[in-house]
Amino acid sequence: MGVLRWIVNNLLLVLTVGGVFVGTAIGFVLRPYNLSEETIMLLSFPGDVLMRMLKMIILPLIISSLIAGTMNIDKPQVGLDDERKFPYISTKFRKTQ
Repeated sequence: MGVLRWIVNNLLLVLTVGGVFVGTAIGFVLRPYNLSEETIMLLSFPGDVLMRMLKMIILPLIISSLIAGTMNIDKPQVGLDDERKFPYISTKFRKTQ
């Protein structure tokens, strides 16, 4: 009864680990069949969509964290007034892209 309760309480973890094992098993089973490019594209599509969604979520979080962290730095450490910090940071970020 304790194991079943743990599985129910940690269902997301169990399903994630199970999905990793099932995906790995399917990959090993399908590898010898030399699938066509179209079939490979169709099988990899859900993973590509997931990675793009994660990028859309994570990139704005990183940028906003960098800007908020820099805006909280004291003036003597950066050498810029508060009015000049944000334009300076945004131009530096645009140059690195």
